[in-house]
Amino acid sequence: MINHQFSPELIRDRSRWKTQEIWPNNQELKQLAGRKLFLVCNPFWGDYNRSIPNNTFKIFLYADLHLQLRLAWEKQAWWFTDETRRCTHAPDNNQVYLRQIIKDADTFNGQPVDPAVPKIIQEYSPDQIINLKEFAHGKNIIDPPNTHQLKFLDHWIRLQSKKSLRLMHL
Repeated sequence: MINHQFSPELIRDRSRWKTQEIWPNNQELKQLAGRKLFLVCNPFWGDYNRSIPNNTFKIFLYADLHLQLRLAWEKQAWWFTDETRRCTHAPDNNQVYLRQIIKDADTFNGQPVDPAVPKIIQEYSPDQIINLKEFAHGKNIIDPPNTHQLKFLDHWIRLQSKKSLRLMHL
């Protein structure tokens, strides 16, 4: 699944990121026994992924606004999907749209972030909050990562554009 979702070919064709995604089915996972990993992405965009079972250790991974914008732009995700642009009545001009997003930013830990970040933290009370940039540098990780996790992180970093890497100081 990792090789499918994070194919090395994504370096050459970043538009394929969204088509390669494999999302867990949170509703099915709730019915299964044992440890599980739930994915909640853009939780205020519809009801399909907001519910998290009780006694769940919640990790919130976020990026500062400029890194999030760069990653979203390259992958044509979140703000840049046709559906989001249509539903939010986004301007056709990308420069105007980007300025609007930046103008609406909130601040968290002294950095500009998507205005949803503080709301998500308030709503979900995560047990751990991780900044993607710090995570990429191996900082603020509770347990030391194992070799498989480090290998995956290195693989993910190699798929990022030079601009994204620069924003992450890598």
